[in-house]
Amino acid sequence: LLPFLVKLALGKRGEKLTDQFIVKLGIANIYGWIAYTIYDNFLDDEGDPKKLSVANLCLRELTQIFTTILPNTEFDKFFHKIMDQLENANTWEVTYCRNENFTIPDYFLSVYLCLLFFIFPDF
Repeated sequence: LLPFLVKLALGKRGEKLTDQFIVKLGIANIYGWIAYTIYDNFLDDEGDPKKLSVANLCLRELTQIFTTILPNTEFDKFFHKIMDQLENANTWEVTYCRNENFTIPDYFLSVYLCLLFFIFPDF
């Protein structure tokens, strides 16, 4: 839904984006939520091993979508930077945040990749 709303907000510029493309961004967003919800449960020592393969599949699909949207562009580099930040945030959480309540902004950046795509001039 978020990519569709951004498409509408972009007006004329958003009109060149097909519904199929917007759906693809939305699916990538869902894959991200599924994967990192499952992974976060493991980081919190509450993970279900039966769900780990689902998380891995979702992460692979998310990566495939975002690395083929605009290959070899600034967005492609940005995607990899966000994914690195996400892993760093997870490591930081496990290392420093046990038994404390912290919000880790970088953790949520992957969820917004479907929106951040629109700020790149290549689109």
